[in-house]
Amino acid sequence: MAKNIFRGQTTVNNIYRGNTPLSKVYKGNTEIWAAEAGFNPPITADVFAFHAATYGGSGDWIDDTNSYPAALVSSPSFVSDGFSSYWNLNGTSTGFNVNNADIPDALFSSMGTTGAAEGSAEFVVFPTDLTSDFGTLALLWNSSESNRQWLIGNVNTTNFSTLYQTGTGSSNRTYVNHGGILTTEDVWKHIMITWSQPNNSLKVYINNSVVSSTTMQSNEAWIVADNCLGLGYYVENCTQNVRRHWAGRYACARAYNDELTSGQVSTMYSFWSNYFSFS
Repeated sequence: MAKNIFRGQTTVNNIYRGNTPLSKVYKGNTEIWAAEAGFNPPITADVFAFHAATYGGSGDWIDDTNSYPAALVSSPSFVSDGFSSYWNLNGTSTGFNVNNADIPDALFSSMGTTGAAEGSAEFVVFPTDLTSDFGTLALLWNSSESNRQWLIGNVNTTNFSTLYQTGTGSSNRTYVNHGGILTTEDVWKHIMITWSQPNNSLKVYINNSVVSSTTMQSNEAWIVADNCLGLGYYVENCTQNVRRHWAGRYACARAYNDELTSGQVSTMYSFWSNYFSFS
């Protein structure tokens, strides 16, 4: 059976007979096309879930979990390709900003099922420039504390950094450089970062394989970031000192308030593999 039908470079998701959408197309008795099932990720991203696949085509990019709006920064271009849709970020000015929303709470407060700070972050991306400058996948900022709280950034061919904050000031800020774990350009990557305060662990998965595993600090409380979220770029205090933009395609950003298991990471990797060819 043909998996996809194309009109030019665009996947055809629906075929109509008059005004009625068809579910299947046959040639004789042979099924040659079937409509894709609905977009249903198998694990709920309970903090936020920004999917290009569900973008309406105009206005803010709305997350599918709690309807938080991400404002488009410098007009990133959107490629509509059904469930394989994505944004093009130019690496110099584009990104997304979620301002004045309490969405990060579950990542840094005692809201996981273990009763302690834990979480996971997931991205489907296609880097196009890992050599010219550092790029940032996501940043949470708490202006009331004047601190970055959660950073997945400083990404290039030799560096992939994460940051977490356990108190105010730089002395309570922990950077982890995972080294050159993302080095290939112009290919799709599935990235999952998981962390657990009670387990003192932080892991980075790329394409369903653990590429970095780190022992974390075990402070009794983590700072809650509650001001803004930057996707695809670093922006200080949500409004100034903008830098470190992501260069490439950006299909999803998801956050969970639990540390996903390796089996759950594999489940999400398999789900996204239906729409993107990872390498």
